[in-house]
Amino acid sequence: MIQLRGTRTLVAYIMATALRDRLFLALLLLTALAAAIGVFIGGTAVVEKHELTVVYVATATRLILVMGLVLFVCFQLRRSFESREVEMMLSRPISRVNFVFAHVISFVILALVAVIIAAVVVGLVARPEPVALLRWSLSLWLECTIMVLTALFFSLALPSAVANVLACIGFYVLARMIGLLTGIAQVTREDATLLHFAGQVMEAISIVIPRLDLFGQTSWLIYGVGNEISFAVIALQGLVYAPLIVAAAVFDMERWQF
Repeated sequence: MIQLRGTRTLVAYIMATALRDRLFLALLLLTALAAAIGVFIGGTAVVEKHELTVVYVATATRLILVMGLVLFVCFQLRRSFESREVEMMLSRPISRVNFVFAHVISFVILALVAVIIAAVVVGLVARPEPVALLRWSLSLWLECTIMVLTALFFSLALPSAVANVLACIGFYVLARMIGLLTGIAQVTREDATLLHFAGQVMEAISIVIPRLDLFGQTSWLIYGVGNEISFAVIALQGLVYAPLIVAAAVFDMERWQF
């Protein structure tokens, strides 16, 4: 009961930190700016103005959300370690596992609020089918959830906020490109030994890297939904990778010496 109260207090503290740092306001302003630029760019097109606008706004919104949340998580945690707030929190009746889970709950809620803000902006600009917007929003939430949990893991594993951010960016780029890389690996199977070895390495990496290129598909906003298997794969990846990242974060937290 005491640890549950401590977990709730820590969640409330992290949410207050997000409000203090104007995270949601910054995300709202940036997504609104991206929408305005997208409308302007789409207006200059000769054909398919609406489609071009939707593609630009959806892509820019995804990048803004992922990068904004990753930056907040990495620098908030690093600031907590450097100011000795973590040591103070752990001196209270809360275990290290509960400490990690409190951050997981907080960051997942932050990702949900951020996606709701993005869904409102994108919905106003793209005017998609309600089901398509809901599917796009849910998949984007899962994508942001995976990224904030990855940022949590790197923040506990690496001693520098800049290194944490760069590691998250590298992970995100690889996860967005892994589908293309595995496709190339299939083509190079019959090629020279070096290319064949590189292809095998890519296929091995693809086992432990989520296919984030399947998440937040802009085609749903433009053409509507129609591929149920794709969304099932997305949901399955979220259910598989999120617990794995959390387990890795708990393991790293247990290794910390204070």
